[in-house]
Amino acid sequence: DFDINKARLFTTVPRICVRYECIPMRFIKHVYKIHTYRQEGRLFEGKTPASAFLNSSYDGSFIAGLMELRYIQSLPVERIINYFESHGFTLKKPTAHKLIEKASDLFENLYKCIRQTALSDPYKAADETYYKILVPEKNSKGKGVRKGYLWVVVGINTRMIYLLYDDGSRSERVILNELGSARYHTNEWLLTLPEAREDDAYPNITRIPCLQHNKTEI
Repeated sequence: DFDINKARLFTTVPRICVRYECIPMRFIKHVYKIHTYRQEGRLFEGKTPASAFLNSSYDGSFIAGLMELRYIQSLPVERIINYFESHGFTLKKPTAHKLIEKASDLFENLYKCIRQTALSDPYKAADETYYKILVPEKNSKGKGVRKGYLWVVVGINTRMIYLLYDDGSRSERVILNELGSARYHTNEWLLTLPEAREDDAYPNITRIPCLQHNKTEI
């Protein structure tokens, strides 16, 4: 019989054993007791913990999880509610819609701030990339999708990046109109944009070659 007390370790490097564990979505309910105090005839009410929205019972992690499922995982609200229900949490549909609406307003303000900061940068770069977008019309394969484009605008110095979308258009009008709306530039615009033209119509644009398409040998 094997006796662990008499056994001698002879391996210098142990074998590695890996086991993956999946912890399903968990909902934790925190209950706080908020007291009111009296001192020298004045009443002082205890403060509630910070929440994402005023008088909301849902903290930032809850809102982040909800928004991830809705916009990153592209789940409809009804499926999110069912998913929460299957993990023991009941979320009313009107509540879910209201939380998403309020969070969307915050993201909209954040987007505007990032956009303004990026456009204020004197050194900006821009390029477009294609993406499938949903449309009402069916294509030859019977699917309501078509090829569209997103523009990426980067403030090189501020390191701010934002996306620009105009009905999936790739036209240079989209990006030139966007950069033309900037009111904070201090010198010439520097664009890695092949469509940008250096002429009297665009005096503030200096074109530099796109490193991806530049075939000049160094």
